[in-house]
Amino acid sequence: MEFPPRHPRGVVLVVDDEIHVCRYVSRTLEPHGFDVIQAHSGEEALELFARFGKRIDVVILDIVLPGLDGEEVFRELRNWNPDVRVLFSSGHPDSPALTRLGSQPGTDLLDKPYQPAELVHTVETLLRAREPRRKTEGST
Repeated sequence: MEFPPRHPRGVVLVVDDEIHVCRYVSRTLEPHGFDVIQAHSGEEALELFARFGKRIDVVILDIVLPGLDGEEVFRELRNWNPDVRVLFSSGHPDSPALTRLGSQPGTDLLDKPYQPAELVHTVETLLRAREPRRKTEGST
């Protein structure tokens, strides 16, 4: 797999075992200037992150996955890159794991099903949080 050239808006890794969810995320984010790569399992997500992690700006991570679940994938991603931005996505909003993980710095939550504008806004918010703060005039 060749990685696409970096797009100015950012690169998103979407991790979901439901192929239609991955396609939905791609069709939603790509017209807004994001490159999207897809993983359909926790193991595949870790393989892609090992190869392309330095180029990935945001990971959209389902909590419920076959094999390695979202929580295990998140821990491994944070071991490799403590600053990786993660958007947890789940159809189980009352999950204790989702509540616990979504309160970590550099993370956010999005309950399925979500609207396109909601997805774009949340990804953009996570990216802005990653940008260095600019000094305002008169500040030190």
